Amino acid sequence: MKLPPSSSDAFNVILVGAWNPSIFLPEWAKEHLADDKNRDVVLAIPMQFGNAPSRLTIDAVNLYPSTGALMMDCVEYNDASIDAGARKLTQVAQLLPHTPVNAVGVNFRFWGDLNDSDLLAGLFTFGDAGRVDSSRYGLTGALVKRAFRVSDKTTLHLSMDSSAAGLRVEFNFHSDVRRLAEAVDRASAGEIRAARDQSIQFLHDVYGIDLDE
Repeated sequence: MKLPPSSSDAFNVILVGAWNPSIFLPEWAKEHLADDKNRDVVLAIPMQFGNAPSRLTIDAVNLYPSTGALMMDCVEYNDASIDAGARKLTQVAQLLPHTPVNAVGVNFRFWGDLNDSDLLAGLFTFGDAGRVDSSRYGLTGALVKRAFRVSDKTTLHLSMDSSAAGLRVEFNFHSDVRRLAEAVDRASAGEIRAARDQSIQFLHDVYGIDLDE
């Protein structure tokens, strides 16, 4: 099993709340969030229809502000990027401390194949498979979702999606919060790395899977 090729597909953090995207202008971000004031803050506006948020890239950290959430990921996926992303969220919280928030999600994703583990293959052997007429209903994908309480404050939502493209495994560490300072604590660099390590350990302990180098 391996990480997705794109760092934004491998990991992100989402602060769910009532955000004001109009605050997150490049000039504001450069003045208040940039470590290097001589580097430009890049604003990318999505071309597709829908409600996809714009992307601000600040010191190799991406912020996606929308009315319902602030999402963060990084240009690269490594410990230094995780640290930088967590610092940016802390800066945002210090600048906008009264922003109402109600949840934080720390997410990690992995790609693989059902053949990576005999246990994985068995997980997608559904009891009603023999009763489904395959000549009429050709199976193109299957999704297994479960939720586990991992602490008093955090629930792990585990999603395994099998399709012709392969197996996608997503770990969503969801915490309900009451204020932005609490959300940022749950999205600190230490908490993010702990969630990553817990995800990797889960794959190893439950399915005997290790990440490819």
